[in-house]
Amino acid sequence: PQVTLPPEAYVTFEVTIPANTPAQEGVSLVVLDEVTGLALNPARYPMEAQDATHYRVEVAFPLNTMVKYRYEREGEIALPEHNTDNRQVRYRLFRVLGPATVQDSVSRWVDTPFEGQTGRLQGRLIEAESGAPLPGILLTCAGRQTYTAADGSYTLEGLPVGTHWLVAYAPDGRYEPFQQQVEIAPRATTPAILTLAKRPLVNVTFVVSPPADMPPLLPMRLAGNLSTLGNTYADLEGGISTPALRLPRLSARPDGRHTLSLQLPAGAEVRYKYTLGDGYWNAEHTAAGDFRVRRLLVPDHDVEIEDRVETWYDGEHPYLTFDVRVPPETPPEEMVAVQLSSFGWMEPLPMWEVEANHWTYFIFSPLEGITDLHYRYCRNAQCGLADAADTAGERHEGHTLDLRAADTPGPEVVAAWQWWEGEPAEKTPPFGTTPRPAGFAAGVAFPPAYAPSWQALYPRALEHARGMHANTVIFSPAWHFTRNQPAVLEPVSGVDASWEDWRDLSFQAMRRGLQVALYPQPQAALSSEAWWQAAPQDAAWRKGWFEMYRRFALHHAMLAERVGAQSLILGGPWVTPALPEAESAPPDAEAHWRALLDEIRLYYHGELRWALPYRPGDLSLPPFLDAVDGVYVLWSAPLAGESPPQEWRRLSAQAGDYLDEDLEPLRNLLGQSVWLGLAYPAAPGTLQGCVPAPEGDCLPLEKLEAPPAGLQALPVEAEAQARAIQAVAFAVEHRPWVKGFFVRGTYPAARLQGPGTSIFGQPAEGLLQVLFARWMP
Repeated sequence: PQVTLPPEAYVTFEVTIPANTPAQEGVSLVVLDEVTGLALNPARYPMEAQDATHYRVEVAFPLNTMVKYRYEREGEIALPEHNTDNRQVRYRLFRVLGPATVQDSVSRWVDTPFEGQTGRLQGRLIEAESGAPLPGILLTCAGRQTYTAADGSYTLEGLPVGTHWLVAYAPDGRYEPFQQQVEIAPRATTPAILTLAKRPLVNVTFVVSPPADMPPLLPMRLAGNLSTLGNTYADLEGGISTPALRLPRLSARPDGRHTLSLQLPAGAEVRYKYTLGDGYWNAEHTAAGDFRVRRLLVPDHDVEIEDRVETWYDGEHPYLTFDVRVPPETPPEEMVAVQLSSFGWMEPLPMWEVEANHWTYFIFSPLEGITDLHYRYCRNAQCGLADAADTAGERHEGHTLDLRAADTPGPEVVAAWQWWEGEPAEKTPPFGTTPRPAGFAAGVAFPPAYAPSWQALYPRALEHARGMHANTVIFSPAWHFTRNQPAVLEPVSGVDASWEDWRDLSFQAMRRGLQVALYPQPQAALSSEAWWQAAPQDAAWRKGWFEMYRRFALHHAMLAERVGAQSLILGGPWVTPALPEAESAPPDAEAHWRALLDEIRLYYHGELRWALPYRPGDLSLPPFLDAVDGVYVLWSAPLAGESPPQEWRRLSAQAGDYLDEDLEPLRNLLGQSVWLGLAYPAAPGTLQGCVPAPEGDCLPLEKLEAPPAGLQALPVEAEAQARAIQAVAFAVEHRPWVKGFFVRGTYPAARLQGPGTSIFGQPAEGLLQVLFARWMP
């Protein structure tokens, strides 16, 4: 018989804490609000001690609630639980389907060591109806989180021994969540293959009435717990998970209401709020001044939801007005943002354009309890890089506002931008050019660095590339090494774009007539050299590393096939220590690489290239290059000696010597096409191949290929960058066997005239625009 369940159910949480936990401190269950920000609007439930290491609490939740929670120790300050590898637990997941008891164990606290044994969980996620693998599904177990790869596989490493809840959750809600208990055995792998049922999509229309005192025509956004509603599943600046640039925007109606129609999965639990900013700043509040977070269980039919915002305020205080005029040379396609800090810089907020170069913004909340508010302006929400010149840099404290004095900034002026002086003068190559034959590829390569705000800014970067007459762009998807012993390579929210993000960007590029190449690159908090030096590199470790890289490579091969990418590029500096004949490589390394390349061919049917770091006179060639279709030469070769830079023809002659002596023999040996990927910083020493660091060494190129944060004191020499690119281009002009010409490290989020390798906004951009137009008329 059918049973009607109550609208709420009680869940009992029982937790075992480490025996080495300091005495006299309580434990709380903390239920987290990801729409506002995990640390910004928590609900705390003090737990009752059963004995020295066991605690218990009972909490009521609406049915079908997906509870996001963790445990915290209550001392002088609250200390969140940590995993066995001493990374803070972001949250655990549990879906409330009825009365239940949840038993957990805390691995360690930040100030106590882990004492125990660990194991791992491995498996695959597949779709119930089709049996197809599911990429990008979030899995949580024992406080650890990861995402499935393109083949549905996942690995959760370093789980404490015992019984834990395993939960699978689709970030966009498209699949029914799955949860079960799993037993983790010491030093063993527990298998778990899961099937998820797909949910149908229904049309949901939100219609909202703003407060009567809301100024007209202000853009309203919807922030929510699904990726569709801006959730990045990451802890961004200040703890925000829903940055404004990723939130869907409502449309104003003639009757003063605002509306938005979306397709959402039937049965999904949607937590959401209306906002004039992000999930924290200028979000709706209750009349009592509390954050308002709404809940919708999406029905199985189309529906219209009517809401009313009570207020944007969190207290009896006036709103703040930020009104700023920016330099007339500000790129017209870029917007201005304000960044705020009351306890640390938070995600920038897009301002509202009044007229050309005049921007404004109001802050209604949350302002209660804040005495000093810091703020600064930047372009395209890229604060710390594209800043107003007087507040430049990641660590600058900005301007200070004393809210006790009911102060408000009033009309302000940005006199100049950091790393932007206006459009560079047009630059024409001082040599004639010949159209290249069909199949020649030219364009820009974007770096493996990523931020969730870039997703909304990449389209403009693709327009710039097309405006340069590029025919190809190279995207650099990344996963991060999150552990070294054993090696764990996995996507990390907030710094690695998702499968859906890269799929969307690839299709956007193709709609603009651009071919797409994917060059996936592992990353880590350390440099590649430091990371490899810290690894044990014994036989078992090397076997684990190869398996991790294999999964990474196959994931991106399947992505390349799915989006119809022209080329897939593997290799590069991160894998050099694992190549045959490298000191740290196993004896059978060549067999491993050949087997991987053969396996990739089963999933990807386009052009397969190998990224080859190039040092003049020292071209180390992996013996398996005959198994790929071409090479992508990572080129930053020095073109001048220590003396003042020579005339550009002499620089070009040096580039030509490198091509003739090192790369043409390679091309003749393999019979493969050669692409060049140039990276020349706009900084002193670029022509000599060494940009001096403050401590006297050369700055690592990877630091200059990424957005050049922290390099505000480094001089800029944009002409040196343009001369280097021009010199290599002239050398290529007379060598038709070079089939591709790219500039690497191109920053997609804003045009910068800084010391990095990005050419958007530099004289080199105009040079390449003319060059590409001539090469590919």
